[in-house]
Amino acid sequence: MTEKNLKIALISNHPNHQTIENMLKKHDLAIYFNYIMTSAKYGKRKPDPDIFLFTLEKMGLKNHANSVIVCGDEYADIIGAQRANLQSILLERKYKFPFEKEINISNLRKISNISEILDVIE
Repeated sequence: MTEKNLKIALISNHPNHQTIENMLKKHDLAIYFNYIMTSAKYGKRKPDPDIFLFTLEKMGLKNHANSVIVCGDEYADIIGAQRANLQSILLERKYKFPFEKEINISNLRKISNISEILDVIE
């Protein structure tokens, strides 16, 4: 992703920020993220749009929100992104997304495998 000059953040509702950082390091995934934010660190949980907007600001993307894509597999991810006026993509799991009817479907893209995100950003 770096050859495309993309910035990637992880926003998690996990109650312990250090656990997320440790897990990413343990599995050699931390190198793929420019920024890691958790609700434990920020003090608000998704779907509150503030955690998304704060992360954009920290990444220097506050004035480039139209070029940001949020990919998530939970209600809080998609609703939070929509509340922050960000493009969102639902990563569908095998089970039915339980709150799909509450989401603005007209502009919701869906993928079934995370590798499909590459088709979206190209």
